[in-house]
Amino acid sequence: MRERFAALYTAALADVLDDRGLRARTLPPEIRPLAPGMRVAGQAFTVAGEPSTQADWDATIRKTLAMLGSVPADHVAVYATDHDRSAHFGELSAVSLASRGVAGCVIDGGCRDTRFIAEEGFPVFSRFVTPEDST
Repeated sequence: MRERFAALYTAALADVLDDRGLRARTLPPEIRPLAPGMRVAGQAFTVAGEPSTQADWDATIRKTLAMLGSVPADHVAVYATDHDRSAHFGELSAVSLASRGVAGCVIDGGCRDTRFIAEEGFPVFSRFVTPEDST
């Protein structure tokens, strides 16, 4: 199914959905690809998070690694971060997901290490870019 959707022209898919009464089914315009022409298709694997000023760094890293390890191959990791300051995704996360066959990532939040990620061709869409790490 993922390959079939990846082959479609996105605007045509949006037109078909509109015609069927399924409007507003695209990403908000603030969530942009890291590089022009980047595309991603796959079943969503949703991730929810929230800021914490009390988090223990080691415990946070362990939870993040466990979450990255649970995203199935061919899925798209879709992050809801409830945070607009730091990056929630970067080079190490991209390498981890790509090595296991994950299709890409969509982040309603921040991304860092964008040049590396774009050069590797791992599809990432994010709301903003910042060098500040969330951990």
